[in-house]
Amino acid sequence: EKRRITNLSNERVLKIDPQPRFELSPYLYSQFMEPLGTTDGSVEAAWDFDRDRWREDVINIAKELAPPLIRWGGNFSAYYRWREAVGRPNQRIPMLNLHWGGYESNRIGTHEFIDFCRQVGAEPLININFESEGRHNTQQAVELALKTARERGIRHIVVASCSGYTAGFFKDAKDLEVVCVTHVNGFSERGKNEMPDEV
Repeated sequence: EKRRITNLSNERVLKIDPQPRFELSPYLYSQFMEPLGTTDGSVEAAWDFDRDRWREDVINIAKELAPPLIRWGGNFSAYYRWREAVGRPNQRIPMLNLHWGGYESNRIGTHEFIDFCRQVGAEPLININFESEGRHNTQQAVELALKTARERGIRHIVVASCSGYTAGFFKDAKDLEVVCVTHVNGFSERGKNEMPDEV
């Protein structure tokens, strides 16, 4: 044992400096909200249906967690139609959660999600269904997002775009600070940047 310890002490030691070498984005500590069907019904469970608002205990605990950004949707967004989850609650179109199973009333939609973010002090990040709904759906969602941002005084918008098409809808938003990010994996070719230089 003594010889083993002696040999280890003579080996090189890797030292890690915990101090960041550059400023870390607070968005690294973001959270997400997604209707997970039968696996997790916490989104609708967080809604007070009697008072028609978010439950106060959920709002309070989310404030304590203080996420700088909350994402709406993930895999669920692949077939989510945002227009079916806006407007008068009794006129919204319910849907089957094809990915996670179960039934979604669409009582919690885009407006409610934005309201939740505003109450807890988080920036909203909304996934848009691009593939199945088509480009027209994306354009309408962007128009609504810009309108809402200006009405609510939101100055910063982050756009996720692989080819730059979605980002192009924000080119005239000179009054807002728009940041476009692309994906980190799944490129068509190794090391190929699919984002046009002008974006």
